[in-house]
Amino acid sequence: MEASSSTMLKPAYSTPRPLACEMVPLTLFDRATLDIFVPLILVYPAPTPSNKALKEGLRRAVAVYPHLAGRLAVDHRGRRFIHVNNEGVLVVEAVIPVDLASAVVDGSVVTNTDELYPAVPPPEVINHLQMYGSTHSGC
Repeated sequence: MEASSSTMLKPAYSTPRPLACEMVPLTLFDRATLDIFVPLILVYPAPTPSNKALKEGLRRAVAVYPHLAGRLAVDHRGRRFIHVNNEGVLVVEAVIPVDLASAVVDGSVVTNTDELYPAVPPPEVINHLQMYGSTHSGC
């Protein structure tokens, strides 16, 4: 898999955002969980929307949920919180030299998925709440 681009996508707000620069504390449930990467792979048959259309849809969706465009941070007491700072979500575009018809059977992925999305940055580098990858098959 070859990453072709990586960009920070800012929300498309139509009105001023109500939570600008807010420090939103994590809930008890959020604090009790581990910081892990959960990959989700969705496969769509051709014809698919363009990357531009997907990005515009993502910008609109994140505008409705501004927390997703924020960052995890730590307050003066050492507790984690969401800093709603409008920095955006990370979008990585990639191309894989695999025929997805051989990787997906009856709507289920039947192969090793590690090759289908970009590698995740190490935890000490990343503090995004959301990362999105758009991977296109070369076939």
